[in-house]
Amino acid sequence: MLKIKSILVSLLAVAALASCSKENDENDSTTQGSNMDVAYMSLRISLPSQKANTRASGELDPEGAEGDIKTLHVITFNDSKKLVHHSKQSPVIVLQGTSLTGSGNSRGTNAIMVSADTKFLLVVANPGTKLAARLGSMTSGSSYDEFNDMVQTALADPNDKPETLVGEIVDNTKGFTMINAGFYNDVSDVWEQGCLLDVSGNVVVYDGTNYADEDAAKAAAEASGKRATLDIERLSAKVEVSVKDASELTVLPEGATFEFLNWTLDYYNSLFFPFAEKSTTKATHTSAFYKNNFYTTDPNFADPDHRNGITLNKVVDRAPNVTWKNKSVRPATPVVEYCIENTMADGDQKFGAATRIVIKGKYAPKDYTLGEDWFSYAGITYKDLDEIQTAYSDAKKVLDDRVTEIGGDPTAAMDQAKLEFPVEAKFVEVCDNFLGAVNAALAPTAIATFADIKQDTHLDAITNGGEIVKIADCIKWYPKSINYYYYEIRHDNTNDEYMYFGKYGVVRNNWYSLSLGKVNGAGTPWYPGGGPEDPDPETPIDEKPGFLAFDIKVAPWVYWQTDFEI
Repeated sequence: MLKIKSILVSLLAVAALASCSKENDENDSTTQGSNMDVAYMSLRISLPSQKANTRASGELDPEGAEGDIKTLHVITFNDSKKLVHHSKQSPVIVLQGTSLTGSGNSRGTNAIMVSADTKFLLVVANPGTKLAARLGSMTSGSSYDEFNDMVQTALADPNDKPETLVGEIVDNTKGFTMINAGFYNDVSDVWEQGCLLDVSGNVVVYDGTNYADEDAAKAAAEASGKRATLDIERLSAKVEVSVKDASELTVLPEGATFEFLNWTLDYYNSLFFPFAEKSTTKATHTSAFYKNNFYTTDPNFADPDHRNGITLNKVVDRAPNVTWKNKSVRPATPVVEYCIENTMADGDQKFGAATRIVIKGKYAPKDYTLGEDWFSYAGITYKDLDEIQTAYSDAKKVLDDRVTEIGGDPTAAMDQAKLEFPVEAKFVEVCDNFLGAVNAALAPTAIATFADIKQDTHLDAITNGGEIVKIADCIKWYPKSINYYYYEIRHDNTNDEYMYFGKYGVVRNNWYSLSLGKVNGAGTPWYPGGGPEDPDPETPIDEKPGFLAFDIKVAPWVYWQTDFEI
């Protein structure tokens, strides 16, 4: 009798905030043919549900299409972590979701044929174009390391918005890309390196005699007691911004007013590893799916690469090229944005490396009318154009009167007057610089002096006017009270220690729910970035106070809730 050796593996896959998977039905008999050594495995996907805790990570279920599995790519490796497959199967087995059994948070597949040399398992759900192409190029002998090399995304057009970069791993139609989540070692209290699941202990061997037939062996492999467990997680991070009720929102100084308009993400990462190595953080975690909190290592993790692949939003013709989003109001109108994870070594948590949110709102000092133009310079605010023009005239008169007193050469006399009255001289200078910016925006219109600027004729004709004062030595003009603020997203918000590991960044399968609770003052009249008061990209984030502070909830999505200040 011809000896037939069949190895069958039944696999339980617990997907972090994922839902269903599909399989290829395998109808070919293994009792004839040149390659008799086979293995079978099946996947079952289960979803966690855990209420999040404030300032500690918990777990929440997926929303909408976040947990859908449209396609599931199964890759098996031998003990050398080289790809192996049965001759009757493709190197990468693609399963379709409609063939799943079960319902709700527990779905399973029938046994699928793999090589008898299978030791390790890797699963990729819903891969994007680049990752699918990589999977499609894998052949027998391809290594896990080759598969897990960096993936680099890019804008299809330089004028595209950076938010489109996440399309490689987030698609509401094709699904959210997911992969093995890795393993946490309870004994040593660390995340282990790598993500391949060892399935050798879950093998059911069929040699033609120990089961009535091959179907019986498959059934044995699919039994719950023989299933392995595989956790998979999304590659994307999730962010939403809400605003506390008026009774809970603090606006400073007392009497100032604020109105939230929109928000957007900025500083998008375009690089990722299919699987990212994990490290523990200081944050506690309410264990359900994950046994502990984590921070990942991405391709631009450390100097000198910490700014490689970081794509900023652009300002085009004074207008930010972004998709402004409304605040998230749950449960009525939730609003979220997804992005590629972006992490940094502790010393590389710098303004030019970390993902942030930008908030657009209206802010007005006490006794000012919210929605009207106002001005400021050196900490002094001016209610309208007339008020700052009066201050300009007063300062200029001080200088002109002193020039008259000095007499002689007018230029030399003015130089002397400026030395004697530096405050007035500087104020006149910054107002004249504003005049130059207005003339540049209204060209070929030319306004002779600062005093000749008119609100209705000139300033009201300039769109996105705050951008014209994004220059050194100029007054700030807040058209219609528009203010911009930014917040460097904190991953681990449980400790305020200076630049500690995992403090900033956005991590895969983490949901950051940011709740605005405090506005500390005015922002800038321009979109942040490149302005005279914006930080240098190489400045460590913790060297300067942030505009916002958040209370954070976390869950896998590992979900974060934060109050912040602006």
